[in-house]
Amino acid sequence: LDFDTMEALPHELLNLSEKVAFERLVQSENHLVVLFPENSQAFMERQLGQWYLEGKLLQQLLEKLHSVIQELKAMPSFHANADLFRTLLALCYYPSRGSGKFPASDSAETEETQTRRKIHSLLLLKALQVVRTRWREARKVSLRANRSTQVQDDYCRLRELRINLVSTRYIILPESYNANNCVGPCQSPLSTRIPDYYSHTIFLLRMHEQGMPLQRAPCCVPVKYSKSLMVTFTS
Repeated sequence: LDFDTMEALPHELLNLSEKVAFERLVQSENHLVVLFPENSQAFMERQLGQWYLEGKLLQQLLEKLHSVIQELKAMPSFHANADLFRTLLALCYYPSRGSGKFPASDSAETEETQTRRKIHSLLLLKALQVVRTRWREARKVSLRANRSTQVQDDYCRLRELRINLVSTRYIILPESYNANNCVGPCQSPLSTRIPDYYSHTIFLLRMHEQGMPLQRAPCCVPVKYSKSLMVTFTS
């Protein structure tokens, strides 16, 4: 981590001994960076008794944690790191697998241990929320890219088609020519999309849209081709 960059980020002091502070952490889905001071272990041990995560707030925390876990199960890398996740979850206060009930107090655990596990649940929630946000953003980018590809194929347009002129054995230069090719379904209106097209294609499209039978689908092959100088060989 770049601490200079982190220092430039907006800071906010939270008194975790106040219930309102925990409520803000549980309810917010903003990215969170937690900086523990030196000797943080001793500091946390002293503060554990003042931290409040009980009742409806605890239930809300566990419900949000359960929700984000269920969503991330569709993430491939989540399964790839399943062992690490189970290790982290074992340190938390969380319902048993397959049970919809929240954990009851374990008589073998001290109140301090349970409080620590609840704090771990909160920290795990905040970490997984960041993972979920990044994953959602990645999926949106992927979906936009797919839609963009589909849009490109939604009507007929010229696509590059290189013809090898060397194979003719009499054309010396150029070695190839971009003849282009008409690819994609012809859809009206053509005039706003394709500058060069056969006029009769408009009428064929109209007939096609009206359900009249055609021997083949309309094709808007352009009538103009790009110029090219050629050097030919004659015996």
